[in-house]
Amino acid sequence: VNYLLGSDLIGSSNNVQSAKLWLEKANILSGWNINESKVQKIIGLNEEEMQLIRTLTPEQYYFLRTLCNINSNKYLKGAEVRKLAEATYHITISPKTIAPSVILPLAKEKLITAKKPTSGRGGASYLVKATVKSKKKLIEPLFNQIEILLGKDLLDYYQKPLNQIRKDMSSRNPYVKGLALEAFAIRLMKYIGLDFHSTRLRGTETAGAEIDAIFESSHLIFTRWQVQCKNIKKMSSVSLDQVAKEVGLSHVLLSNAIVIMTTGKISESARKYANDVMGTMNICIIMIDGEDLDEIVESPTNIIEIFNRESLNARHFKVLKSKK
Repeated sequence: VNYLLGSDLIGSSNNVQSAKLWLEKANILSGWNINESKVQKIIGLNEEEMQLIRTLTPEQYYFLRTLCNINSNKYLKGAEVRKLAEATYHITISPKTIAPSVILPLAKEKLITAKKPTSGRGGASYLVKATVKSKKKLIEPLFNQIEILLGKDLLDYYQKPLNQIRKDMSSRNPYVKGLALEAFAIRLMKYIGLDFHSTRLRGTETAGAEIDAIFESSHLIFTRWQVQCKNIKKMSSVSLDQVAKEVGLSHVLLSNAIVIMTTGKISESARKYANDVMGTMNICIIMIDGEDLDEIVESPTNIIEIFNRESLNARHFKVLKSKK
């Protein structure tokens, strides 16, 4: 708020007064006193993140936040992190200036480590990794939230390397493989900037059925994501009935998007049903199968292509229906 009121976005004194009235209407300002908790709630940042963002440009902050969302101990391509940041937070980071304006300043503040690979040219060729300092500021608060809501077991799984979590999905122990898939789902949703809300909802909220996880986002508009995890054999398929149950529950949960995540396959009848639903209802159904999971393990930023594929599919069927 301080930045907004003192920036060139406001301009004249009349504009400042208009902005102040709007901020008062949103209960952010009372006179000139700022309701910090209200600010944090509206923009989706906690106090640690608020303190950090004051020292960074928006491009630097969201690049860093995306890198921390991935939470990988390996170096990642700066260009791929940039694409994921742009898709997740609806910002623009110039490929030509990413090195001097984003990567190198973050490295100077010891928030990331950056190095150039043996081949490649330009800023986009930098390899980047979050440091302990940035993880402490942006990841530890998330860990605290997960432990409070889900317990230590799931928190421990959440912190494991992605390839280890993927391997444990094939465990003979039903509890281990279920925990692994759920942790994987939470990691994936965090990659695209969604906030974890709750898990394993039962009872009157879901008419007695079970939902693996609920996520929410308020980047531009509020959305609620309903994620169902199906740990099945590699050659087995998610059925039409299983997708239909999630569609029914979306009315109860007021979800805008359904994610079906499985270690197996998606049956043709399930995909056709999902396409029919998307053509007639204001909901998006995203299907992620075992092959997609393997691609994400290979490179977390592959999630962009997978979600873009599903988004284009949804748009295709909505357009077809609207033309009839």
